[in-house]
Amino acid sequence: MSAPPHDSEHRVRWTATVTLGLLLAAHTLMETGRDALFLANIPVDHLPWVYIAIALFALGIARVAARGSLGQSLRRRLIFLQLLAAASVFGFWQAMSSPGPWLYYALYVWSGVISSVVVVTFWMLLGDMFTITEGKRFFASIAIGGSVGALGGAALATFIAPSLGTEWLLFAAACLFALSAVGPMTLSVEPEEEVFPLDAAPGMDTQGLRSGEHQPDQQRAAERQRRHRQPTPQRVQQSDRGDGDHQRTEGYEGHDAFHGAKAQGDELGPRARLLDLG
Repeated sequence: MSAPPHDSEHRVRWTATVTLGLLLAAHTLMETGRDALFLANIPVDHLPWVYIAIALFALGIARVAARGSLGQSLRRRLIFLQLLAAASVFGFWQAMSSPGPWLYYALYVWSGVISSVVVVTFWMLLGDMFTITEGKRFFASIAIGGSVGALGGAALATFIAPSLGTEWLLFAAACLFALSAVGPMTLSVEPEEEVFPLDAAPGMDTQGLRSGEHQPDQQRAAERQRRHRQPTPQRVQQSDRGDGDHQRTEGYEGHDAFHGAKAQGDELGPRARLLDLG
C-alpha cells in the first residue's frame, strides 16, 4: 500500500478520525445495551463462562482471518466487517421481540468479538497507508477522535435507554456501524510495487529509504557494509635490512603471517647456500 499524497493526507486523517469515532460510539452503545440486557435476564455468576467463550471464539476468528488475509485488501475487509457488524447487531435488535436465554449469551459473545476485530482491522489499514513519520503526526489526533466517539456514545446511551428502551441501543449501534463504513468507502488506496534501492544494505529499513528519510545510523551502516565488500588495497612497505631488501605486503587477513614467513626464508636462503658451498 502506498502512503496518501501530501495534498490528500489531511482528508485521509479526518476521514480516519471520524470513522474511529463512529466505531467506538457504536461499540459503546452496543456494549451498554448488551450488559444491561444480560444482567437483567441472566445470573451474574454466568459471566466468567461467557468471557471464556469470547476468548475461544476470538481465537477461532483470528485463525480464519489469518488464512484468508493473503491477497485481500485491508480496506475491503474493514468495510465488510463494518457492514457485518451493522447487520448482525440489527438482527439481534429484531430478535429482541421474542428473546430467549440463548439470545443474551449470543449477543454478549458476538459483541465482544466483532468490535475487537473491526477496531484491529481499522488500525492495520492505517498502518498500511501511512509511513512511520506520518503515523507519528496523525495517529494521536485520530485516537482523540476515538475517545470523543466513545464519550458521545455514552452520552447518547443515557438519552436513548430511558426514553426508548434498552433494546434501542442495539438499533442505534447498528446504524453507527453502517455509517462508519462510508469513510473507508471514500478512500482509494492502491497497492504499488515495492522498489528496493540498489545500495541498500542487508536488513536496512527500505520504507525509510523510499520516503526519503535516511537516518544517520542507517547511512553509516550502509557505508560500513560497502567498505566491507570492497577489497582492501595492498600497501607495500620497504624495509631495509643488512642482507638485502625485501617487500612485505599487507592486505587481507592472514597475508601478514604468510609474507612474514616468506621474508624469513629469503633471508636464510643465501646463508644456507654458503653453508652448502663450505
